[in-house]
Amino acid sequence: MSNCVPVNEKLLKNATKYKSFEDEPDVQTSCQENVKNKESKSVKKMETCNEWEQPGLFDACRLGDFERALELLDAGANMETQDDSYQCTPLLIASGYGHVNIVSTLVKKGANIERKDKYDMTPLMVASDEGNIKVVLELLRCKANIEANNMWNVTSLMIASDKGYDNIVSVLLQHKANIEAKDMYMNTSLMEASRRGYANVISVLLQNKANIEARNEDGSSLEIAARYNHREAVMELLRHGANIYASDCQITGEYSRYNMEIMKCGLKKSKGTIVYEE
Repeated sequence: MSNCVPVNEKLLKNATKYKSFEDEPDVQTSCQENVKNKESKSVKKMETCNEWEQPGLFDACRLGDFERALELLDAGANMETQDDSYQCTPLLIASGYGHVNIVSTLVKKGANIERKDKYDMTPLMVASDEGNIKVVLELLRCKANIEANNMWNVTSLMIASDKGYDNIVSVLLQHKANIEAKDMYMNTSLMEASRRGYANVISVLLQNKANIEARNEDGSSLEIAARYNHREAVMELLRHGANIYASDCQITGEYSRYNMEIMKCGLKKSKGTIVYEE
């Protein structure tokens, strides 16, 4: 999960101890009473967030309370305030929880679509991490930077590939995401999907011409999938022509059990590659 979400989940376990946004002072009432100091405190309180309570706009974005969020925004709540734990903005929180109507409203009202959290995650990256396809589509419609990366140089496409969200991977690729982008460890999206064993994502990436023979210090995607015992991922890579006999490929020996599995599944050798027989 993205960092903007688990903080809130932890708070939910102790919901009886903390205030909810329903307990917050009514900003409109304080305005009508012309008590400037009370109004100032109310506006400040609906913007603030710490690890013990998340009142106001943060709560509304987490819970998906659109009317409350709109009320607070109209009352002057700061859209760019960040929580104390992970430096999440209301937009990051709404993106993580999949509340597309709140996301759309925040962006229309001028929220910074590229504002990052403590780990340099943008709203698009957080939505991709949580599998929120509707939010991903909305943020892309609003021209979110599809190539933004976090502190590990990981992009939204790599995050979606690592989580197994083939629908989000497809959408990001349709919007021209760089399929060969690499993180700080030289992992590509295909390597991430192979490490996790997501044959569905591997299929989408290879249909979009991902480099099946790209390598890092862990080897090729085929070697990575084999190392982590992901049989279906291995099969998918082989179906797309992954070279098991590359000069530096190490599927044999350490991965000899996969040679046995390959033979059992009706694979045959053909000109230096493994071809799948239906």
